[in-house]
Amino acid sequence: MADSISLSIELALQRVLQLTQAPDELPSAGAVEIVDGNATEPAASAFTERLRTRANELATEIEKVRQSVAESADALAQAAQALQDTDTFSSSIAQQALSVVESAGQTSADTASAPTTGGAAGVRAVLPGAPQ
Repeated sequence: MADSISLSIELALQRVLQLTQAPDELPSAGAVEIVDGNATEPAASAFTERLRTRANELATEIEKVRQSVAESADALAQAAQALQDTDTFSSSIAQQALSVVESAGQTSADTASAPTTGGAAGVRAVLPGAPQ
């Protein structure tokens, strides 16, 4: 099992760009639907009609692929942004916790070196764990 998960935002954005450019390389539905053929004989006409039907089905599938790729690219971009936000938030919380620990360490060092006098000194002498 991995100890941590990392993500290169630059790589994720590059993949999103590649995903959004890929559908541009597919032929448009209009280009796929264009079928010219011999319609003078029944067999040739039937074949051309079947080819036209398949071309229309292919055009529909191409549009589905375009939509799916666009949705995947959006989802990848959102996931990368969410991971980056979570990482930033976690880093901020860790920094705050470190600051609290450091300030607590500094406070106890300061109070340990402070001279004790009066009633507080007596309480500290009797109860060594008493707050400063």
